[in-house]
Amino acid sequence: MIAPTVLTALQRVITVIRAVLTVTLAVAEAADAATTDQYNHVFDFDAPPRTEIQLLPNLTFGAKVKFKAVHENNFDLDFGDPDDLTFVEPELSLAFSYDPTDRLQLYLNIEPAYLHVDDEENKKDSETRLSLNEAFVSLDDILYGSTLKLGRQRFNDEREWIYDDELDGGRFYHSFSRFALDFSLTRNNDKDLLNHDDNEDVTNLMVYARYAPDRDDEIGLYAFAQNDQSDLDEDVIFFGLHADGKAWKCLEYWLELAHVRGETDSSDVRGLGLDVGSTYVFDVRFRPSITLAYAYGSGDKDPTDGRDENFRQTGFQDNNAKFNGLIRLKYYGEMVDPELSNLHIATVGTGIRPTRKTSLDLVYHNYRQVEASTLMRDWEIDQDPDGHSTDIGYEIDLVAGYRIRPHHKGSFIVGSFHPGNAFSNDADNALFVELKLQYEF
Repeated sequence: MIAPTVLTALQRVITVIRAVLTVTLAVAEAADAATTDQYNHVFDFDAPPRTEIQLLPNLTFGAKVKFKAVHENNFDLDFGDPDDLTFVEPELSLAFSYDPTDRLQLYLNIEPAYLHVDDEENKKDSETRLSLNEAFVSLDDILYGSTLKLGRQRFNDEREWIYDDELDGGRFYHSFSRFALDFSLTRNNDKDLLNHDDNEDVTNLMVYARYAPDRDDEIGLYAFAQNDQSDLDEDVIFFGLHADGKAWKCLEYWLELAHVRGETDSSDVRGLGLDVGSTYVFDVRFRPSITLAYAYGSGDKDPTDGRDENFRQTGFQDNNAKFNGLIRLKYYGEMVDPELSNLHIATVGTGIRPTRKTSLDLVYHNYRQVEASTLMRDWEIDQDPDGHSTDIGYEIDLVAGYRIRPHHKGSFIVGSFHPGNAFSNDADNALFVELKLQYEF
């Protein structure tokens, strides 16, 4: 029979062992979560700086220094007509946040910048800019779980398929349990205080409802109405569905589906847009990944029948999201960057993560028109297709990103566009090179 003192000692030893195992398991889980967070962290060059520097009681400050250099070669697809364009843009982003209470915030973000342009044909000029990006007041918990934000503020959705822009207006956001409701009424603006442009006068109304069945998945339904009082005189509404998440641990997916309808001064608008894809990440060294995606924007068979069946996006979109790299990339092509209208876009991408702080993606895009047309809506190439063939061509992008420290980030992109049968037989390839550097204080 074991003495009571021995039993007591054994119980204490078992208690200590359990405590050690519990702490060890917690540390291991935390380390694994930290590793996962480092791999999944994606930085956004367009995001304002974090306001973490204390200036005065309740007043904090943040700043970013950004540098961008771009070279565009042969965007007219004709080597015989030199049109090389190079521009360099250093930029400073300053943000101030005044938080007198836990519920009230006054926020300001301004960006002085200088754009130096070297253009062989002098089509563009260098300029100094002072952009007022954001200036708003935010009120939290006006109702339980609700936020009201008034003023100029950034609006962007998960994949920037609807919008990524700073707009003037009001926004009401309410979340409860796994549901959220986002309502906003906005207008576009002229952000540059030094150089005024004739912006289109567009009023936007958005209602967006989201549901998160679990931590990794989200489903959203929205209605986005636009009233354009410019020369286009376009009044349209988008009804859309968004979904993204993980089918299982290593497979991410997304879906964008939208129907646009309305009218312009000369025709009725009816269009359908679809974007679906997935990224699979192999759980081995360097975390190699494969991305497959397809996007469709309907075209118009008969431009003379008074019915415009071309899908179009809102005009505020950036079409910018991550695959498996450190940076968000333009998923319709870093160089061509078209609006999804009268297009089939097939995308194949592969990437690796050599370290937690670096990434490399190689992406292929194939473009075909739905209906042969001489018009391409909002793309970067300075040449129109012939309207007989639907074969626009293909683009290959190499996208590298790095993060040396949490505050020091950068990217390097090379893109090449190869014209298809919709252009003349002697059409030449085009080249795009971009370097971005950022340091945040």
